[in-house]
Amino acid sequence: MKKLPDVPTIAESGYPGFRSETWNGLIAPAKTPQAIIDLAASEVKKAVADPEILKKFDTYGVDPIGSTPKEFTDTIAADIAQWHSAIKAAGIKL
Repeated sequence: MKKLPDVPTIAESGYPGFRSETWNGLIAPAKTPQAIIDLAASEVKKAVADPEILKKFDTYGVDPIGSTPKEFTDTIAADIAQWHSAIKAAGIKL
């Protein structure tokens, strides 16, 4: 983490392979026209490239990504799979 360069990561602390991230993103309702999704993604990509916005994010310790809708969908799917496995392995009853 660039804000805490001397703090070891969880993997460096003895838990290799551990991954936990927080993220924020835009999610549209099902059946939203692709043109609207593409427009929103394009505007977000512009925003996360804007120096003033990047400066503001940096004050919060946020590293903006501006991924594509497909990449974000894949991120959500990976998180669901990861945490489903973790919940099952821990024997947590939902």
